[in-house]
This record gives sequence, structure tokens and C-alpha cells, in this order.
Amino acid sequence: MLTATLWFLLEELELRTIFIHTHESGIRLKQIRYGAPPKSIYSDLPKRFCFRPTHNGPSFLLDTKDRHIDSLFDDPETRWHVHTL
Repeated sequence: MLTATLWFLLEELELRTIFIHTHESGIRLKQIRYGAPPKSIYSDLPKRFCFRPTHNGPSFLLDTKDRHIDSLFDDPETRWHVHTL
């Protein structure tokens, strides 16, 4: 499924930089309280697809006025996975 998604982002949308949130930042971003997805989805898959860890998230999220999302960028512990094609 991730292969098909990456293909679509590259070929159809012509995106060259792709971000995936980490397990922890995803829980905070989506405000999940119960029933979080398996941690391996956000640790094993990014490694297999050559994503690298970063503290810089997608810039379009910085343009939001949502204080909840702003707090993700203010926290130095927030991490993402990035892949540049």
C-alpha cells in the first residue's frame, strides 16, 4: 500500500518531498486517546522505504492557525520521517 501511495504522490501529484509522522507525533497530531495504531507501522516501514528522521515537519502545517498543530512544531521532541525524491 505504501508503494502505491508513494508512486501516486510522485507520478500523479509530482511531489518530491514526502513526510510521514512518527508514532508519537501522529498520536498528538490526530489527538488519539485510545486505540493507537501499532508502533511498527511508523518505525519499520519508514526505514524500509529509505525515509530519514527529521525535526522539521511539512511547511504547509506551519501556515495553519490551529494552536494544537502549532504546539507540535514548538516541541523540540517532535519528529517526522522525510523522503526526498
